Amino acid sequence: MSESLQSEIQEYLNISQQRRWIFPRAMLVGVCAGIVALLFRMALSGADFVRNELIRWVQNFPNVGWIFPMLFTMLGAGISVALTRRYAPEASESGIPHLEAVLLRFRKLDWKRV
Repeated sequence: MSESLQSEIQEYLNISQQRRWIFPRAMLVGVCAGIVALLFRMALSGADFVRNELIRWVQNFPNVGWIFPMLFTMLGAGISVALTRRYAPEASESGIPHLEAVLLRFRKLDWKRV
């Protein structure tokens, strides 16, 4: 057998072995992504239920009931801002000026936090 044919066979076997390792990993990533999407959808459904119940509850107070959804929204926005400033300050802006500064090497991108 010629050396070039033998090296092609060896290359084919190496690629075949790599594919055997890639498929289970890809399947695991797909399953994990599906579970995360399912949990996110469940969280959205739960938040929608809470919002509907809040609106139903405030209808019992026609004079001042409108203030509770506003306070709830302001509280959620405040928590979002505080969490963003604390854990991912890079995500607080629009992102384009920061990315341009990173590309021009004026700032550093901490991609793990974002």
